[in-house]
Amino acid sequence: AASDVYKRQPELYAKAVKFVEIPKFNGGKRPLGIPTIEDRIAQMAVVNVIGPLIEPCFYEDSFGYRLHRSAHDAIAKAERRGSMHGF
Repeated sequence: AASDVYKRQPELYAKAVKFVEIPKFNGGKRPLGIPTIEDRIAQMAVVNVIGPLIEPCFYEDSFGYRLHRSAHDAIAKAERRGSMHGF
């Protein structure tokens, strides 16, 4: 059974993410998942090792999830390109 596998090799399974609710301006609440320290260490290790290897594969115009690039940068580039073509 799956529970037997977990007991034998617990390192294969991620720990549960802590969920908290963040209040919204309209009175509602938004769920927020907070990863464990171990998960954050693993995530940063992947980013630091794999990131530099795959960075050259991206197009110059790719902005999503890239270091030192933001949605604001993408909008600014789109505006520059649009103004070059009379938009």
